[in-house]
Amino acid sequence: MNYNESVRNGLFTEAFTQDPYETYANLRETDPVYRMLFPNGQYVG
Repeated sequence: MNYNESVRNGLFTEAFTQDPYETYANLRETDPVYRMLFPNGQYVG
């Protein structure tokens, strides 16, 4: 399992439920949100 998979799997743990902020910070650093253009011309993100 790579780092990104372990972070994503961490979203479904009791520790995440108690304190999600570290996981969110890791996600922002490794998998930022990107704008995406759909074929119909609509932007999402």
